[in-house]
Amino acid sequence: MNNSKAKATKAARQAEQQLQAYLEEAVEAGANAILLEYVPEGLEVCFMLGDTGAARVLEDSKLAGGLMQLIGDRAGLDTKTKGTMTWLVHGQPVEITVEEYDSFGECAFRLKLKKTTPPRGRR
Repeated sequence: MNNSKAKATKAARQAEQQLQAYLEEAVEAGANAILLEYVPEGLEVCFMLGDTGAARVLEDSKLAGGLMQLIGDRAGLDTKTKGTMTWLVHGQPVEITVEEYDSFGECAFRLKLKKTTPPRGRR
């Protein structure tokens, strides 16, 4: 594998790990949404429970770009502004509705989380 391909693979893996960490934190906190918006300091990640949120800033611009690319790709947002994806969090599938919107000329995402329950077997 050439060096640039190895770097791209590493960057994609880091973005997946970062998204996994954010989703685990959101589920553990009982959040029903995550907002991702660019701010001057980096990518603001806000965990929402109803109208209340707690935010932090991801300052690593390469990781932030990779994270936004990963979300857009997984939700199928190539030609539309709303899509869905399913992600395993603590071994349980979480259905995520992703909405892309414009925030002061920058791409931003709203991830709405919905825990899914596996179908029960018949008795």
